[in-house]
Amino acid sequence: MTIDNRDPYSGPTRSSGIRRPEPSSPVIVFLLCLITCGLFQVYWYYRMYRDLSELAGRTPTGNSYALDFILVVITLGIWSVVVDYQISVQMNDLQQRAGLAANDTTTIVIVLDVLIYFTAWITNLVTTAIHQDQLNRILQAPGAANLALPPGQ
Repeated sequence: MTIDNRDPYSGPTRSSGIRRPEPSSPVIVFLLCLITCGLFQVYWYYRMYRDLSELAGRTPTGNSYALDFILVVITLGIWSVVVDYQISVQMNDLQQRAGLAANDTTTIVIVLDVLIYFTAWITNLVTTAIHQDQLNRILQAPGAANLALPPGQ
């Protein structure tokens, strides 16, 4: 009898032992954020930071999730424009590294994030769904298996 010592909660891994992010439905992400009045979005951003850190080797802004969350709260959401812009930039890089044509969403993300003050934060939920869709495309790309490696290796 063999004993399996793997952690059942660690999620799928690559041969290098790095946890592989799982795709999520952008529609479900949007609806959960809407139904929970944004509480799920706080968790979603944590997951996005973790996933991007594992795929690209760094967080979008270079800061920890906790620091960026505090900055978003202190600046009343203004820092979220920077965070979402940096996520889009990092997604563009990951798309190219995965062999996909970059789907540049930086402009639309900035516009949607600036509009949050006029739309009761709804446009930020759209930004979340856009980023989730981009991450799914990256994870499903044939070249996604090598993303945890530094560029050029």
